[in-house]
Order: sequence, then structure tokens, then C-alpha cells
Amino acid sequence: YDFEKQKAPAKLRNWTKHWAIMFDIYTDKPWQGITVQIGDKGREIFVSNTGAPRGRHTVLVPLRSFSKFPYYQPPEAVQNGLFDLNGVCVLDFKPSGEGTSGSFEIDNVKLTNMRELPKQNIETSKSITIAGDLKKVINPAISDAIFGINAALWDGDLLKPETAPLVKRINHGVVRYPGGLRADDDHWEQILKNKDWMVDTDEFLEWCKKTGTSPMFTVNFGTGTAEEAAKWVDYVNNKKHANVKYWEVGNEIYGNWHPQYEKYGKDGGITYGKRAREFIQAMKKADPSIKVAVVGVLDGPWNDEVLKQTEDIADGIIIHHYPQHFGEENDYALLAAPQTLEGIFERINATAKKYSKGGKKMEVWLTEWNSVDFNPGPQTLSLVNALFVADYLGMLTKVGAGSAQYWDIHNDLTPEGGDYGYISRSYDEGIGGNQPRPSYYGFQMASDGLRGQLVQSSTGEDNLTSYLAVKGARKCLLLINKSDVTTFKSALKIHGFSGKAKVEVLAAPGKDADKVIKIAAPTSKNQDIKDGSVIECPAHSITLITIQ
Repeated sequence: YDFEKQKAPAKLRNWTKHWAIMFDIYTDKPWQGITVQIGDKGREIFVSNTGAPRGRHTVLVPLRSFSKFPYYQPPEAVQNGLFDLNGVCVLDFKPSGEGTSGSFEIDNVKLTNMRELPKQNIETSKSITIAGDLKKVINPAISDAIFGINAALWDGDLLKPETAPLVKRINHGVVRYPGGLRADDDHWEQILKNKDWMVDTDEFLEWCKKTGTSPMFTVNFGTGTAEEAAKWVDYVNNKKHANVKYWEVGNEIYGNWHPQYEKYGKDGGITYGKRAREFIQAMKKADPSIKVAVVGVLDGPWNDEVLKQTEDIADGIIIHHYPQHFGEENDYALLAAPQTLEGIFERINATAKKYSKGGKKMEVWLTEWNSVDFNPGPQTLSLVNALFVADYLGMLTKVGAGSAQYWDIHNDLTPEGGDYGYISRSYDEGIGGNQPRPSYYGFQMASDGLRGQLVQSSTGEDNLTSYLAVKGARKCLLLINKSDVTTFKSALKIHGFSGKAKVEVLAAPGKDADKVIKIAAPTSKNQDIKDGSVIECPAHSITLITIQ
């Protein structure tokens, strides 16, 4: 709503005497994230992130919670960084969450001096039934490659002796290297010659042997050449006999944050696709057995432009997914994000199918994913991120994903107070190096449980997701409770899911403890499971039941 264009009276544009904006929202989604966007007196854009669960709800957003939008400002905006509410120009409501789809309704928008809404009467304990059918197969063969992760060449802690056992424990499968935008800047041969603190090709290959993982390499498309990429393939597979099967051509060249965007990405994929073809031809000449994927996006014409140029020689299309934008972290919206993977993979799989010709199947590689696109805040260190990670991996099994790599093993604490890494760096004040973050344990539980076949299960609750996997005589039920208030007392009604079980629970040990950086490993107990057994899933928790 543009107040100036609508010629709204001045009194409606002066918000200086109000504490908050409030509105009603209706959505039929389990949770709808909303970005409230305000163009202030100088049309400088400020945003605040909120949301609501399924149904009709009233939402209160304090004006003090708004911050300057970091991605874009209109050309006419007076950018002084001050949230000037004496003459608001624009009010806008946008869906938040990269890759989401659906609809919602906004009504009864008003300004208020209320500090908080009346507290809702939410059950602190609820009895439910978890149903399942071991014979109804959702995914006949869960890919081990979906539990992958990224390792960075600039990670000076990667080769420390304590790192390898922690990584090996998760059973990642595929590890991507050399990591992010640096892949399009550094030259593998120079790194190898330098023998400095950065992790070179030889060191990474040896590290993969220690951790029982398979390497995936991203070649330098930005400042490198097709000849350099082919030489790397030749060195790794013909000279070192490392048999590295998975290769990518560049990283996020489509984004204006990429240093080579103007040169290779600005035209929407045409130039990238033509040049990527040259890379693939040279690389496969060095080793015809390798698989090479090209850079794609979640939605839009880029994928078609790239695949038109490469469909006959590319083996896969690459996507990255960070459901939240910087500065817009919202716990409820993040916990709803894994379910958006159904829509994302439906679109990407349709594109891959379109370009699967001559008996060859175009694969989809999700080679980066985490909660927020850059400058992560404290949410990444909280139990909420662990719930997101476990649920996300569960959804990858449900949509039948073939390959995925989490970002990443080690990263850095940001000024915003977050860290992408699932274990800490050596210079992390207070806890030291290689200490598992909550996300590590979320990864561990999902990786332990979700192997073999995914079969049907349901809870009937938006806030409690379930994933039931069978591998031979081993049966695992993974439960993620996203409610921060309600404990679900879950009666199991799954024929054949019985016997002596190990029950593991990851939960906050006390009030507000899910906000601390370090959290204890999952608790474990033995329990006899039979039809009708009740499993208690605490608020904000992950539960894994394993029957051998």
C-alpha cells in the first residue's frame, strides 16, 4: 500500500506515537513466514520478520524490531539508516522463506500501543497417536549421498586429529570441496605447491580416506579455465587413482555477489552454459567415467538456458537452498522450511526430466543448504537449528533426493553471533575447538536413523513430524517436535514395529536452554516397544527410536 499514491492524509502516515503494527493473518499452511516491509519517510526500506501457524491469528510486530533491508533499496530512497516514521510512504507484506509457495490473507491492519497480545491457551501436554505401515514404501532406496557435507580449503582445523572422528561418526557419504565462492577463485595446483595452512588436494584426499567419505570437487569456473579443470581431473583420477566421481562446474555464478557475475552470469545462464560445455568436454576427455553437474537455481529461466547448452553432456543440475535471508531469522518460519522441499523438488525434478534424453537421467545435486543465506545469527547455534537439520534430512528422504551437502563442517563465528559450522573452530572462545553444535547432533540422529527404505508414518500434528525407515531387521522412527510449548505423548500404532529398542532424545535441559551455544549429546535409554507403547516427545526435541 503506497500512502503517497493513494493520497492518504498526513495523520495516517505519522507512526511516531505508536509501539507496533498489528494485523490478522489467515493461512492453510502449517506455518507461514511473513516479512513486513515499511518504506519510511525517505522511502528507505526497513523489514521485520514474523509469521503464524495454520488458521486465523492476530500478529503484533513492534516497530523497534525493524531493521534496514540489506539486499535492495529503491533508487529514490534517502538512505540515512534512520527509521523515520514521521511520514511513512509504503507498507507491504511479503512471504518469507526461499523456495516457498502458497497463499495467505492479511486483514485488519492497524497501529497500536499494545506491548503484547493476550497469551494463547496452548496445551503443554497432548496425547496423540503415531500411525505407520511398514509395507507402504515412500522411498524404496534412501540415497546415502543426501547426508553429505561441505569441507573448505581455508579450514585450518579440518586436518586436526580431533576432526576426523567427529566427521566419520556421522557417516556423511559425499564431502564437497573446496567450498563456496573460493572454488571460483583459488587454483588447485598453486594451493598444492604452496604447502601452507590451506587444505590442498592431496591432504583432502587423504582426509577422505580417514573419514570414510567420497570427495566431490568444484572446479574453478570464475578465474580458471577448462584446461585447468581437465588437468585437475587427470591429476586426481589418473595420477593419484583417487576415482573422484562427482564434479561441479563453478559455484553460484548466477548471483550478483559472485565476482564474475558481470562476465559470466548477468545474461541469465547463456554465457555460463556455453562455457560450462567447454569445461565438461575437457574434463570428460581426461576421464570419461566422471559425472559433471552444472550450476542451477531454485526457480526461473536460468536452468533452461544452461541445460539447452549442456543437456547432452551434463550429468546433473546443481541447486543451493537457504530458506531465510540475512537478518530475517524466525524460528517458526525456519522449522516450517523443510516441508517446502516438496515444492522445490517437484519443480527441479520436472526440469531435470525435461532434459533427460537418450536414456540418460539428469540428476539433481543439492550441494549447499543451511538455515540462512549469509551472516548467520544466534539461531544457527540453537537447538532450533538442530530440529531444522533433522527435519530437513527427513524431507530429503521423503522427496527422494539423490545428493545433498550441508554447509559446513567448520566455519566462523560472525559478528551477528552465529556459525554455519556444525562443530566449533579452535579459536572459539569459551568452548574451544571441535565441540559439536546442536546441529551436529541433529545430523547424527537423522543419519543414524534414516537408512534403507522410507515407509509410511503420520502423527496428525503439524508440529510433530515423523520419518520411519527400514533396513533389513533394523527399524527406526525419527520424531521432530517443533512446538516450543507442547510435549506430545505419542502412542505407537505401527504393526511390526516392536521389540527391544534404543530411545535417544535431544532436548534442552531447562528453560531457555535451547538458546545456549553448547548443548549436551542426546540422552539414551533402552525400552521395550510394542503396539500402543507411549513415547514422550518433549517440546523442541528430536527423538530416535531404533529397533534392531
